[in-house]
Amino acid sequence: MTATEQALKRARLGDDTGCVCMPSAGKLLLRYTSSNLGTRQAMKALLHGLNPWQLSATDQGKIQVALVEVLNNIVKHAYSNQGSGIIEITCQPFPGHLGFEVTDTGIPLPAHCLTNDHLPAVDIQASLPEGGFGWFLIRQLSYDISHERRKGKNHLNLKIRLEDPSAQLA
Repeated sequence: MTATEQALKRARLGDDTGCVCMPSAGKLLLRYTSSNLGTRQAMKALLHGLNPWQLSATDQGKIQVALVEVLNNIVKHAYSNQGSGIIEITCQPFPGHLGFEVTDTGIPLPAHCLTNDHLPAVDIQASLPEGGFGWFLIRQLSYDISHERRKGKNHLNLKIRLEDPSAQLA
């Protein structure tokens, strides 16, 4: 067993999602098996892992909304034909923002997800549509969003600007 595998085993959160979160060289690494429960546990673990950086409630909220939308899309769309798979999140602090890389081995992300800035048409007399708001929210809460497919993996990178300059990102 490699040192990384041993560290992941020690960091396991004790649930069936396989969610682990650990600091590594100034970054926060999180890995879990995709599911709705897994996403909830992953966000809980990520926010706990961010505690030492003393982010404001506003910044934590932006991170949570943007990443939950990303992760739910992976669970719902990227792994829809496979049932489940591994999702990995890397968070790295920078002056004024946090950088995130989210990887998965699901189906490729359609290019239009990153470029379509329009909300779905809504008929206020009818019920709201089920989808179409997630990527709009992601684009509103983050910037420098990019996607690349390498060696069978989706690599989604995004940055979230921190509004509270007093965050301790060292």
